[in-house]
Amino acid sequence: MFYRKKLLMEIQAKREIMIQSVQNHGISSEIAIRHSQELDKLILEYQYNLQRQKERRIEIRLLFKQLILNLKNPAV
Repeated sequence: MFYRKKLLMEIQAKREIMIQSVQNHGISSEIAIRHSQELDKLILEYQYNLQRQKERRIEIRLLFKQLILNLKNPAV
């Protein structure tokens, strides 16, 4: 969870930097494009992290259900 908060802060900071570079140098300037690409990478990393967390939660639920079933029906 801490990692995602850090990523969100980095995304916000990069977004602000990108906006400033667009205002100062133009939307198609090399520096604005570079900041935009860096922002894209951060956003993708955040989305990937969210997806992994969802997958882990599903795995944990399945393991927990299996554990409950095994406790209800122990092997003979």
